[in-house]
Amino acid sequence: MKKIIVPLILFLFSFSLFGQIGINGAYKTFAADEWMELINGFTDINIDSPNGYYIGLDYWFRLKQKRIEFLPEIGYSSLSANSSSSNIEINLLAFHFNTNIYPLDFKGDCDCPTWSKGGKFFEKGFFIQLSPGIIKSNIDISSDTQLTDEKTSYFEIGMGAGIDIGISDFVTLTPIVKYYITPKTEYWPSEPATDFGPAKSNIKQLYAGLRVGFRFDEKKNRRRRRK
Repeated sequence: MKKIIVPLILFLFSFSLFGQIGINGAYKTFAADEWMELINGFTDINIDSPNGYYIGLDYWFRLKQKRIEFLPEIGYSSLSANSSSSNIEINLLAFHFNTNIYPLDFKGDCDCPTWSKGGKFFEKGFFIQLSPGIIKSNIDISSDTQLTDEKTSYFEIGMGAGIDIGISDFVTLTPIVKYYITPKTEYWPSEPATDFGPAKSNIKQLYAGLRVGFRFDEKKNRRRRRK
């Protein structure tokens, strides 16, 4: 995973000299009912669905005439759940192509997502987000039965809402809540594969987080406006 993460981070940071980047942090849940039934049946112990944290980095650009904005994002999640004798850890590497639509200011010319404190706060800042993504997951279950690591990849789609809060011309805070769901995705523990699995489940995730956006091109834009 590190071989993928580092080049992508460097790639996104190279754009920061010309536009906006955002750092994202969130609390996430993870529910895959059929997977958990299989895991609990194998370990013979009831393990709750895991939850944990998410961190991500995005780059922002937008359409010129409409309030539709794009934030391609790479991110990493670490989720876990524990019982007295078993532990489940899920590590997720993700790429999402987030699309923000501002229905209350769709034809506006707001120089967003960072905007000055003038204007209507909710009208200019509220958006609906669509968030399709590709996920690579690593599932590690440790117990007396010694399940090995399992890796799988899948597609997910998310939808949510948030609001941009312009702290200054350089910094924007964006609280956001999203809900993700996947098509039926297969999980098959490798030990012992002949007795347990596979299980297919929709994966459902709740995301509650905060984006901190930085605008590195604002000085250049200020000089243009003065001319």
